Amino acid sequence: MQLARADWNPELLNEVGLDAGHVPELGGILNDFLDSFRECYQRSDQCRNGETFVKGLLSDLDRKSIEPIALRYEASVRGMQLFMENSPFADARMAQIYRNELSSRVNDPEGMLKPRQHGVCQKGEILGRRSQAALWAPG
Repeated sequence: MQLARADWNPELLNEVGLDAGHVPELGGILNDFLDSFRECYQRSDQCRNGETFVKGLLSDLDRKSIEPIALRYEASVRGMQLFMENSPFADARMAQIYRNELSSRVNDPEGMLKPRQHGVCQKGEILGRRSQAALWAPG
């Protein structure tokens, strides 16, 4: 699987409060997350292109677009373009899987949804536009 190659933006670790000791387990966590979307693809090449694109978004590339991602991971640039342009996959099902996963993490005893009284975002927090709430994931 393409995600076995260690490749990430080192600044990302600092931004989310992780250290180098967490790196070995991140690939497995990402693979598990991406595996939950396998049923949404019709062909294996779609799944491979989707995984490659997500990995590219998490990489240290300066430009997070199709061409640099495809070139970095030795994928077909045209194949990746066609995948993003008109590859049939179950995007509504993907959104449902994502919402279910997010919901299970928010309800985790180690996670919490913390209302904020002001709009200042601290490291590791995600603020919504309408409700100023910070989502903390377990770990």
